[in-house]
Amino acid sequence: MARKLCELLFLVLLCATFVSSVYQRREVLDKDGKYVLSWTVDEKDKSVTFSVEVETSGWVGLGLSPHGGMSESDIVIGWVDGDGNAFLTDRYATENGVPAIDTTSQDWVLLSGWENDTHTSISFKRPFDTCDEQDRAIQDGTSRVIFAWNDADPVADVTPPYHDANRGAKSLLLLDKDPEQTPLPDNVQTLEILVSKVHVPAEDTTYWCQCFKLPMLGRKYHVIKWEQVVQPGHETLVHHTIAYFCPPGTNESLVGLGEHCYGRRSSTGMGEHCNSRILAAFAVGGGPFTLPNDAGLPLGEDSDPTLIMLEMHYDNPNLRNDYYDSSGVRIYYTTDLRQHDVGVLETGLENDGGPHMMVPPGANTFTSRFFCYPDCLENKMTAQSVDSITVIGGILHSHLAGVAIRARHFRGGVELPPIAEDETYDFNFQQTRYLHHPVEIRKGDYIVTECDYKTMKRPHVTIGGLPTYREMCLAFLIYYPRLELTQCVSMPTYAATLRFASVETVREGYYGMVESPTELAGKSSVWIMNNMNWTDRLVQRFQEHALRASHYFFCEDQQNQVPIGQWPRGEERAPIPMTGPFQPKTSACQVYTSGGETAARHVCPFLTLVLITFPAALMSVTAL
Repeated sequence: MARKLCELLFLVLLCATFVSSVYQRREVLDKDGKYVLSWTVDEKDKSVTFSVEVETSGWVGLGLSPHGGMSESDIVIGWVDGDGNAFLTDRYATENGVPAIDTTSQDWVLLSGWENDTHTSISFKRPFDTCDEQDRAIQDGTSRVIFAWNDADPVADVTPPYHDANRGAKSLLLLDKDPEQTPLPDNVQTLEILVSKVHVPAEDTTYWCQCFKLPMLGRKYHVIKWEQVVQPGHETLVHHTIAYFCPPGTNESLVGLGEHCYGRRSSTGMGEHCNSRILAAFAVGGGPFTLPNDAGLPLGEDSDPTLIMLEMHYDNPNLRNDYYDSSGVRIYYTTDLRQHDVGVLETGLENDGGPHMMVPPGANTFTSRFFCYPDCLENKMTAQSVDSITVIGGILHSHLAGVAIRARHFRGGVELPPIAEDETYDFNFQQTRYLHHPVEIRKGDYIVTECDYKTMKRPHVTIGGLPTYREMCLAFLIYYPRLELTQCVSMPTYAATLRFASVETVREGYYGMVESPTELAGKSSVWIMNNMNWTDRLVQRFQEHALRASHYFFCEDQQNQVPIGQWPRGEERAPIPMTGPFQPKTSACQVYTSGGETAARHVCPFLTLVLITFPAALMSVTAL
């Protein structure tokens, strides 16, 4: 008997080891920890295997949504009956109501299911793309996952009972590698860089900067991981956090100083002076990021900066006056140096505080482009005897009107696959991400950072700028080997933009004041654009005009960083011709038919109950 029990438990151990090793990623979806989603991506098979484990004895639901709500969502509902049979139904929601059975095909394939006194677990599989009109393709970029559950199973021929408050939505990078998978070395050290009890003003948007001195000096270190530290309860207050290296030679009297970052409220101009080379960057919703084993971000050498500026962007739309914040960043570093020195390159829109970028109101989709010209990258590579750089990850960033971001890559007039893209961008989920495959950028290549905006509900022109109700378009690219280059960015000139409104001459100041014609003299660029009658046709005409506008171009490193108290000014250039556009391969549709509402074939018999109590079972084996 004891031998039979041992054999059985050995099989249980084998199956448990298999089950635990199957899933590459794991996320808790709800705030109470009741709904856990695990999944594994099979690139070769072009499919994802999911497992949900939920604190319920009833049905569980998971869906892919275009916007975080139910309408137009691809939904699967599963449960386990009293006899241990698991069921799964592929459904589609057209509104906020019970999702209907997908009548085209059942493409979510049931693998297994179990239930005990406290939890229900269902495992299932889905191809990336089924070409079913009632399914949503699983694509690179942000996936908005919706979930729900109820404590009762559906009754035959009856719709599932209502979930009540047991529901939610969460944005995930379903196809990306987990940034936490790379293990840390034993000798890793940590450093926290935190602001101290900053009294956040009762204002919609605040950029607060504070200067710190690095304690790691006199030898070279590699930063191998970074993460944001947000004071509990301030998750919605802290919009983004960026740690910048101040240029070498920056006056150490700035250490400990905290002030508004930009404009007239900055007494020192520290924000403009230091916001160049990035140590670490985080946006709302982003988590930790660990570099691969052969790469590290260098600091500590004699030629390296010794001062850090922390830029905190606070988003306070309710104008609260009772926030005192002590958030910041935590970096992990080691003395075990790695093969490659990593850098962070900022591409996209140069935000100098003026509304150089404009998006008209009422636009279903409006695209803005910004250029990293080829001579910038080529000159920096040549100066350091480098033929190419390799991009391994990055962050894509815009604000509330942003719906898609792309870092496009061109070589010899032909567009290559994008360096990074997110066609379903979520402002509330801005995670530093690994690239699926490293991208080589050679001398002569150029980068076009492109953002799509949606302004259907906005009555006025949306301009570029720092607050979240204004817009940005940025790609922070993590690459090696590190160049003496921090920004390769551009912004449209006022003169080029305002020709659309028949403006003849404009003074390139903060708001682009019109000089002629006489009837418009003294009006700002924003006033001009807000007083146009924006019809769909006019929006389309301005779209065509904006993509042809000339830009100011900036190729910056810390040696030519803007002196304190001065505004940046770039070189005027024509936009790069967009010839030879990239044509992605058409995905082959895959169909896995589960045959409708199907009971699971039990994998590893008797495992469904034993897996939960596996530690106790293992102790029994030891006792034998």
